[in-house]
Amino acid sequence: MDYVRSRATLVLEDGAAFEGWTFAGEGEVAGEVVFTTSMVGYQETITDPSYRGQILLFTYPLIGNYGVIPGDDEDAYVLARGAGLTVLCGHNLFKLAPVLGEALADAVSAGARRPWKRAGATPPRAR
Repeated sequence: MDYVRSRATLVLEDGAAFEGWTFAGEGEVAGEVVFTTSMVGYQETITDPSYRGQILLFTYPLIGNYGVIPGDDEDAYVLARGAGLTVLCGHNLFKLAPVLGEALADAVSAGARRPWKRAGATPPRAR
């Protein structure tokens, strides 16, 4: 399953821009960009109230491999404003579990697959 829809650009406050492709939602979103290094728990992360209104960048390269499992949410809604990742797995390991892109699209959040790799995870002050 291919989620590529259109070009996406992550623009940081210092003007640095990183190109990618959308996999959920369309349009412009704004928010604080935060990083998560978790290898699992992406569903819990995007529904965690502490990430409300933020744009999450997942540094682990493969996200979405076990789908979205009903009942595993931290909140009833996706609270993150957007998500960036390197590889979105288009299938899941559990029958009938929706994939991550569908969950984000249903929540009107933006998602972008990103080719910028570790550059996006390097704080501007460290460059």
